[in-house]
Amino acid sequence: MDLMSNPLRAAGDGGLGFCYGSDPDLFRGCGALEDGPLLIALDSNIIFDLEDHGAAILDGEEIIGVDAKLQAQLGALGQILELWLLRDIRFIVVPRTRLDYRKEPSVERVASRERTFRRIEAAVTFQADDWGDEHRRFLGERPATAAVEEAIARVSILDGLMLRSAWDAGVDVFLTRDDTVLAAVADSPPSFPLVLDPAGLMGHLSSMGSNAFDLGTVEHAGCRWAVGVPFGDSGKWVPLFEALSV
Repeated sequence: MDLMSNPLRAAGDGGLGFCYGSDPDLFRGCGALEDGPLLIALDSNIIFDLEDHGAAILDGEEIIGVDAKLQAQLGALGQILELWLLRDIRFIVVPRTRLDYRKEPSVERVASRERTFRRIEAAVTFQADDWGDEHRRFLGERPATAAVEEAIARVSILDGLMLRSAWDAGVDVFLTRDDTVLAAVADSPPSFPLVLDPAGLMGHLSSMGSNAFDLGTVEHAGCRWAVGVPFGDSGKWVPLFEALSV
């Protein structure tokens, strides 16, 4: 898969994106592109958080019955969602996420998860403007360097398959709350997706600026955003809000 023509980064109605030179350590899947969206692959545990606590996360409410550590992570996830409302951040369900379960789920659970996956993917359709061509998003594979193979080999087989799927998709970030995965690939090679929990990602984003409308943008020749602030199709909000049970 050629990073320069990654369909997940297609210019569409995503709104104001990012200048990749603002933080090369964050935008790891952009190749030689200079501007575009932030691609975040979601681990299944993040999707479960959205399913279980979506409305409260988005409203910034305290979630009853979870410990302080999880409360902090859910709060950070809410901040990422708030930024997503304004900026071209694309949440990606990589193919292996659909099969990420330790035991066989019930038919009802599979159906519920699939509805959530499809709603998240529908939001990307508005952003990438790839109506009818969604099947092209994950057709290619990327050759893996020895360093990438070594990073993948540090985690379990199931987690490794998901990380490889994220690598093939050319995403920038793999978002997870799995402490084992976070520790195992903390020093992954620069070309590998940055593996972060929500608090870690929000820390990265906050370090790029405090204004949600110019965070992660820098002056450079040919900048896509130099001629004004584009507003994305707010239609992306509807399917994700449905996934969040808002």
